[in-house]
Amino acid sequence: MIALFDSSVSHSFISENVVRKLALLIYPLDDVLNVVLPTGTTISVTSCVNRDHNQGSNFLELFA
Repeated sequence: MIALFDSSVSHSFISENVVRKLALLIYPLDDVLNVVLPTGTTISVTSCVNRDHNQGSNFLELFA
């Protein structure tokens, strides 16, 4: 698997397929995060793969 990571962004995203393939644990977010893509489409993010997302650590969010 090859991944592109930008260390200067505030949030990183991972596809549901990769989460399943890597058998990562999923945790719900406290609030829905609405993200507008460059195409103008809005997606709602409802979960993440790092339990410590509320402590300000870097985490990967999951598309919902």
